[in-house]
Amino acid sequence: MGLSFQAVRQQMGLGLRKPAQTSFCFVVAMNLLFSEMRAWGQEPLIWDYETHYNLNPFTPKRGFKMGFIDDSEEEGYWPIRTLEGRLLLGSNSTIRYGVDHNCVQAQQKSLGPTKDSQLRNLTEANVRELCKVETNPWHFSTLYTSLQERIDERLNGPVVIYFAQWSIMPFTVTNQIAYNVWSANRPIPLVRSVNVIDEFPFSGEDFLNYKSGEFDGRIVEASVDGFARESYLLQIQRGPSGNDFVWMNVSSTRLYNFIVQAMLTSRLLRIYFLYLYEIFEIPGWLLHDYRTYFRVYRVDILDDAAAKSMNQ
Repeated sequence: MGLSFQAVRQQMGLGLRKPAQTSFCFVVAMNLLFSEMRAWGQEPLIWDYETHYNLNPFTPKRGFKMGFIDDSEEEGYWPIRTLEGRLLLGSNSTIRYGVDHNCVQAQQKSLGPTKDSQLRNLTEANVRELCKVETNPWHFSTLYTSLQERIDERLNGPVVIYFAQWSIMPFTVTNQIAYNVWSANRPIPLVRSVNVIDEFPFSGEDFLNYKSGEFDGRIVEASVDGFARESYLLQIQRGPSGNDFVWMNVSSTRLYNFIVQAMLTSRLLRIYFLYLYEIFEIPGWLLHDYRTYFRVYRVDILDDAAAKSMNQ
């Protein structure tokens, strides 16, 4: 069993707020509700949600998630009702737990040091249990409860959800706000591979001297990470199934657009990447404010034959 929505709320520290905080939260939430409602009222196109520059300081991340809806339910009372849901990432993944490191640090500070090793081990175990969070499925919320109908129509297949991570959101269990959902069963596009190695500031011969690799998997998140700049973050499920997830970055708008199209097919991809940690004399824009040292430079959509051979 996964964590309940109430447990998630407790883990996120969503309790009572001071009046000033509540007023500010209300303004932010109303901005979300009215500024996005126009797109909610119609059948969306995926490119209605194309975002390359995140210009909202309250949403440090916007993007797409891919997986299978695990559960969804309405909460609250009129006039503010919310839809709370869970998305199992990728294909054939299962519930997975991680640790909230901010929670661990806060608990350790409150407990203070101890010289008793047995007590310290017990305390650390209790802290890990207290700070345990569900990393899969991905929890999301929305103020637009009629999104339930679109979700119900897609319960038996893979989906792509467009979301924004809000810095503060007072009326929902999570700050991961979903705006729309699409079925991820589209046919393979005519363009099945994009390679942007030529956009990197070094020659092909130099490229051979750097650390690189490739693997097959599915991209379960593609998002714009950061404020007022192009910085793309990927979460990737390695292999055809399971809970092996890694984070990488993309620095190319052209490749990011292709990745979103590839997610809508939910097919296995072949992902090529560079590891930039030990590259000297590389321009700062390739490293500045990115989450990882990995840069994806090529993605291929695999056909059924290639995917079958990988599974054998």
